[in-house]
Amino acid sequence: MKHVDDIMNIERKSKNTIHCLDRQFTGLGSEESSPLGKNSEVFSHLENCVNNSRGATHKIVFEVGNIIRIRRQEDFKRFNDSVFCKMESGRRLLWHGLRVTNYAGILSHGLRIAPCESPMSGYMLGKGIYVAEMSSKSASSCHHTKPGGEGLLLLCEAELGTPIQKLAVANHKAGGGAKEQGMHSTRCLGRVVPSEWVDAGIVHKDPKGC
Repeated sequence: MKHVDDIMNIERKSKNTIHCLDRQFTGLGSEESSPLGKNSEVFSHLENCVNNSRGATHKIVFEVGNIIRIRRQEDFKRFNDSVFCKMESGRRLLWHGLRVTNYAGILSHGLRIAPCESPMSGYMLGKGIYVAEMSSKSASSCHHTKPGGEGLLLLCEAELGTPIQKLAVANHKAGGGAKEQGMHSTRCLGRVVPSEWVDAGIVHKDPKGC
């Protein structure tokens, strides 16, 4: 709710000549928000990424409606100034699903690990930021079965680091175990993965090599 209050405060200070939706979006601090043309090559590539990364065991059916390219302010600068920029890279384009109501906080403050006081239930590998190779795995976290059936799915440029802890079963203490072994992230190995790796550079020059 604090994030919503911050956005509303910015709105009150803005001039009435600006459309209310534009004022609210400005309050999120996004550097870019560009819808992709449905006939563009990039849209086609990303739509194929969605369709080719569905898990057979995930009982969920969905299709792509719109795709929006989003860049948060100074994200690249913050990363380039951090210690993570200097370690061996393990960049990937991976999916992240969440409720629509969480997007104001995500766009204004980025993805964050749940605080210590939040309950541990629902975390297969302990508290952390969860991303997936399979779009249907993340889509199940969007809770889009409400009337209308629409949800929002993020495709994130994620730095996993190297080495990566690999597990075949759930472990609620995985995060601590990875740190003790000098590893930067944990990968839970499923039964199904995308059929082949494709360089993300075909979609946009920025994530080339992912």
